[in-house]
Amino acid sequence: MCCCTEEDVTSGGIIVMAKLYDIPLYNGTLDLCSLSGQVGLPCPIKAGMHSLMVSAKIPDLAPTASYPTLSLRAVCTHVYTCCVLQGVYSGHGVINDQNNKEVACGSGSFKLE
Repeated sequence: MCCCTEEDVTSGGIIVMAKLYDIPLYNGTLDLCSLSGQVGLPCPIKAGMHSLMVSAKIPDLAPTASYPTLSLRAVCTHVYTCCVLQGVYSGHGVINDQNNKEVACGSGSFKLE
């Protein structure tokens, strides 16, 4: 996400919405300064043009499915294997500053096969 701020940003939030198809997976607010500090842009973020990339690990957000598989240890024992569900994932984020003013927004999607 790119943002151009007219004043220093001392705090704020990133409102994140993530979906699998149209099924909501995550809808919450993350602390802007905690995340921006992890990518080398600590608060206060000086006024001007900035670029910020926010990412999340798929297993942390995506639902999983279990299906039985035959265990190699014993013929009659079943083991349940977890996997991340395949499909079209999408996300949208809005960055607000300490005055709750929107300073940036972005969205994206990808297909997991």
